[in-house]
Amino acid sequence: MSATQDTSYQECSGRRLEFLVFGATHPLTYEEAGHIPKYNLAESLHMAETHAQVELMAGKWNPGSPPTMTAFDLLQAVQARFHHEPSIRIELIRSLGGPLDIHWGVDCYFQVAGTEVKVTVDVTTNWTKVRLGQKKADVFLTPNDLDSPQSVKAFAKKVAKLLRERTVHQELQVA
Repeated sequence: MSATQDTSYQECSGRRLEFLVFGATHPLTYEEAGHIPKYNLAESLHMAETHAQVELMAGKWNPGSPPTMTAFDLLQAVQARFHHEPSIRIELIRSLGGPLDIHWGVDCYFQVAGTEVKVTVDVTTNWTKVRLGQKKADVFLTPNDLDSPQSVKAFAKKVAKLLRERTVHQELQVA
């Protein structure tokens, strides 16, 4: 099911949208989630990266080639924004059910491979949250972002712009 071909995203619940994008959903009940310790954002990101390595080793999720067509299409659309920079490789890390998701509202993030440059994403169908700009993550991914090839490209452009800005900022700090 391709993000550029599926038209059922508009009728999705938040969990269904997560499933269509990631092939999985947040596995915990609200009661179970309440028992997850709250770590700071940097620690939560580190835990998500560690978990991503475990998922990669288990064959569940490859950050460079996600198993669902929707996630693959999104990753390819972001990567395409860097076609003039072949040394830059983008990865898509999912963080469902961990501290990053539970406490920080981050369902996944795009990362420039081999760097600390990330753009966090909240996959949501909560239109009130979107309209009011109540985000903890850098960007929202909504059903509208998956409606057509043009909307996927627009989402990718937004993510790539933030990745590029943060890459330049990181390079300036190193120099």
